[in-house]
Amino acid sequence: MKVLKKSDLNPPAEPGIYLFRTASGKILYIGKAANLKQRLFQYFLSSPSPVVRRLLERSQAVDFVLTDNPAEALQLEYNFIHHYRPPFNVRLKDDKSYPVVEITMGEEFPGVYFSRNPRERSFATPHLADAGKARAMIDLIMRVFLLRNCKDAVFRRKVPCLYYHIQRCSAPCVFPEQRDDYLRRANAAVAFLRGERAGVEKRLEAAMREHAGNLGFEQAQHLKESLRVLRDFPSRSVVAARSRHAYDVVALHLSGEEAAVMRFAVEAGHAVSRDFFTFTSLAGNPAAAMEEFLVTFYRKANLPSALEVDPLPAHVQDLEGIFARLAGHKIRIHLPRRGPRRHMMDLARRNLGLYVNREGFERVAAELREQLGLNHLPLRIEGVDISHFSGRERVGSVVVFENGRPITSEYRNYLIRSAPAGDTHAIREVMERRFGRKDPPDPDLLLIDGGSDQLRAAMDVKARLGFRADLISLAKSEERVFCENGVTTVFPEGSPVRFLLQNVRDEAHRRAVTHHRKRRMKKS
Repeated sequence: MKVLKKSDLNPPAEPGIYLFRTASGKILYIGKAANLKQRLFQYFLSSPSPVVRRLLERSQAVDFVLTDNPAEALQLEYNFIHHYRPPFNVRLKDDKSYPVVEITMGEEFPGVYFSRNPRERSFATPHLADAGKARAMIDLIMRVFLLRNCKDAVFRRKVPCLYYHIQRCSAPCVFPEQRDDYLRRANAAVAFLRGERAGVEKRLEAAMREHAGNLGFEQAQHLKESLRVLRDFPSRSVVAARSRHAYDVVALHLSGEEAAVMRFAVEAGHAVSRDFFTFTSLAGNPAAAMEEFLVTFYRKANLPSALEVDPLPAHVQDLEGIFARLAGHKIRIHLPRRGPRRHMMDLARRNLGLYVNREGFERVAAELREQLGLNHLPLRIEGVDISHFSGRERVGSVVVFENGRPITSEYRNYLIRSAPAGDTHAIREVMERRFGRKDPPDPDLLLIDGGSDQLRAAMDVKARLGFRADLISLAKSEERVFCENGVTTVFPEGSPVRFLLQNVRDEAHRRAVTHHRKRRMKKS
């Protein structure tokens, strides 16, 4: 196969974007430059990195789109990346996969769905940390607005399903002549999820009175019940925009081409969520890598009023302009120097240091050992989790961390073969199979996703097999730690010890859920 060479290119010395393509035309990578010629020739150094070498081996052509200035190039790069999603651009590897509620407004009869990858023309809520909340919203939308929840193959049968008979869907598959009314309800559902609750309630009240006045008592009764359900639904559960005082703290570390990012979402002065990401960057320096991350991660739905970042990205003012046009309000990108926001940045940096600084991690490990009374310094930690759907397709996962960093080559997936129903029995089977092997070596600490029941199941296996690891479990409800020695505690929010345990637990959960989804997709 022909490998792309420098002599194949004739780039202009002007601002614009460039697109590496395969022989079939697929876009592999999109970048921007103030001087296209100078930037592109940097890819053809005598000793390119492994990632650049793979890019050049797969590419057969490079296209250019000229712009008037670098600011326009940044805007065009942002648009193209989010439209084409090239494989060599930033692919964030995070420790969780959050769902959204999706209403497929691009379809003739929109449906409401639980989704993790919404389609381009759909309305989608911002990502929700609680999958149960997403499913509760979908149930509410179906009860109040009677939107369909079926797959297209079922819809095309044109036969009313159970949801029609229990008044959860208006069966547009059977009554297509009601499309105008159906679309009005779909738009009302979108308005409700956007936070326009009062207006939706007024429209339902008006429709209820109209039906009652026309002696349509059955329809009026349904609308009355819908209003009751709507008013009983917790207002905090409806997705609304982040407050104007909300801001994000983003810290980045770049080592060669490997970037690590810690992000805190801050509301009312408190960190309400955190995310850790890693990605491979072709940017070449921390400022450009930060720009890559911001351009990839932030969309209209999740933009706060300010981004506190370290380091500052390249082209700060141009990025602020792009984000302001997306959000409809001013977005400030700033490096905090003092005050509470600097404190939050320092906290993000400390947590990020768990992954890039061995000495810093050993201090955290020593604190964890002291606080929990562990027998071993937890330099090697393994996490265990179980995933299933109503007891079907049960799988388990074991993830491995050394010095605070994931060792993905040692991750293991398990199909639950013979364990009776229940997570505790599945945990016993996974641990028996894991510790029945002579290698890899026993961990210093084994963390179980769950509470005291799951911990007792692990202790039973340890008593039989006699492995050396200390045992703890971490319960999601209040992030409470249970230890085999009887100690139980909740570490302070934002502390490096709490973050370490959460990250091992969340990585085990992500691995198990991913394996479970793949098996369900194969069966469907």
